[in-house]
Amino acid sequence: MSEASEGAQIEVIMPRLGLTMQEGTVVQWVRHQGERVNAGEIICTIETEKITHEIEAPSSGYLQILQPEGATVAVGAVIARILARQEEVTGEAARPLSGRAAGQAQEQQPGAVVTAPPQQETGSGDGRGRLEISPVALRMAQDLGVPLERVQGSGPRGRIHKADILRAWQQLRSESSQPVATASPSAPVAPAGASTQDVARRSPGETEQARGPAYDREPLTPMRRRIAEHMLSSLQGTAQLTLMMEADVTEALRLREELQQEQQRLGGTAITITHLLIKIAACALREHRRLNAALVGDEIRLYREINIGVATALEDGLLVPVIREADRKSLAEISAELQALAEQARRGRLLPDALTGATFTLTNLGAQGVDYFTPILPREQGAVLGVGRICEQVRASADGFQRYSRLGLSLTFDHRLIDGEPAARFLARIKYLLEHPATLLLSAH
Repeated sequence: MSEASEGAQIEVIMPRLGLTMQEGTVVQWVRHQGERVNAGEIICTIETEKITHEIEAPSSGYLQILQPEGATVAVGAVIARILARQEEVTGEAARPLSGRAAGQAQEQQPGAVVTAPPQQETGSGDGRGRLEISPVALRMAQDLGVPLERVQGSGPRGRIHKADILRAWQQLRSESSQPVATASPSAPVAPAGASTQDVARRSPGETEQARGPAYDREPLTPMRRRIAEHMLSSLQGTAQLTLMMEADVTEALRLREELQQEQQRLGGTAITITHLLIKIAACALREHRRLNAALVGDEIRLYREINIGVATALEDGLLVPVIREADRKSLAEISAELQALAEQARRGRLLPDALTGATFTLTNLGAQGVDYFTPILPREQGAVLGVGRICEQVRASADGFQRYSRLGLSLTFDHRLIDGEPAARFLARIKYLLEHPATLLLSAH
């Protein structure tokens, strides 16, 4: 374990977590100013446009915080130092302002970063006197001015999520409101100097303005803002069309069960229908290169690699980790890699480079009971496959009636790049491989 030597100052910088990253935001300091930290311990959480990431102490020593929570700084900027002696820690991280004082500070110093009060301590949490709260919830509490001691966490060990912050904020608003005893629920109240006739002539918007907004505000996180920008840009910049088809996955599920038993025997990771679909889509893309392409500007980019992005829902957004060269990997390799990526995302350790380079995307809403939907094209991709739920159906056969498992498939593609007939042939190929999964054994890695 490394230790800061006498007089040494070990800098903690805003890391570059991806090739395109330019800046990051300090969301939460997990350790206090001047507190003793050990090398490898989590000291703060930062947020980029794509992910939330935890930063570890590079060495053991005493923490000197240089950037407050909420500060957005450039890649490479020093956000803290690790010092050898506690008495070397001088000053504190800039104390944020709140309420009217914050507004005055912004008017007096244009461009200055103003944040809400830092996290308060409580006896609950992880046993060290620190409150357990998600980074997004912390930022929301700061933006809305909600004292954390008024929030009851609903997560494990009392962890606070954004829904808890919203409930506390609504409770505070209801407590601070002053009802008028003589007013009926449907009658507007005339302010001082105004007659009831004046109030009655007001438009609904003017009445709402006088009473206050009839909605709750929720600030956009960097991730949610980026998702919104990408979705709008995709719909405005491409000609999207969705084809839908159902597949009989009875044989695919039987194969999955056999593979699952073998994986358990070998101590490997579980095989799911998603892993099968990643492999099947990758094999189909080898035969239909036009679907593994994108129209960018005035050129068509036919990608040499087949990199499958897998949309993964988070509490406050969406990540799309990428399985690179999926056509060259076995189902066991795909399963292990996707599980590792999901675990990194859950722990806030997923680097942005793991989210870039997808040439085709798979998104699955089957767990929510959805049969078919219209997925939106990711940037610089020509197609995305939506996967629905698996449900049991009955059909007529020569022997009477037969039960089978049905899966809904929805393929959205860029009609500027791909015509309807080749897109339909690609979707039909995926259907065939699902219904005849043994065909995958003929595919070379």
